[in-house]
Amino acid sequence: MKKLLSVILILAGTSALACGQQEAQFIGKVINHTKTQNGCTFEITYSMYNVSMVCPLDEGEVAGTKFEDVNCSLKNGAPISGYLVKKEGGSVYIE
Repeated sequence: MKKLLSVILILAGTSALACGQQEAQFIGKVINHTKTQNGCTFEITYSMYNVSMVCPLDEGEVAGTKFEDVNCSLKNGAPISGYLVKKEGGSVYIE
């Protein structure tokens, strides 16, 4: 029994270290849509936020993140949904 528990703990620790990208699924609305020189930026207010069970991306890590809207096609209050992804050492983007 002790050997089984040891193997489980080792495998759990290994999978946590091998997490190359964190993810979360979300539904929300566009806020603070602002025109910039290269397009537009916006933030998201989340009405649903589900972290990945394997490699979670906590909501606190993405709060206040500015995303790019290159074509300026979004507007304040527009619904938005998808997956937030953060690669190891990188920035957060919508997939």
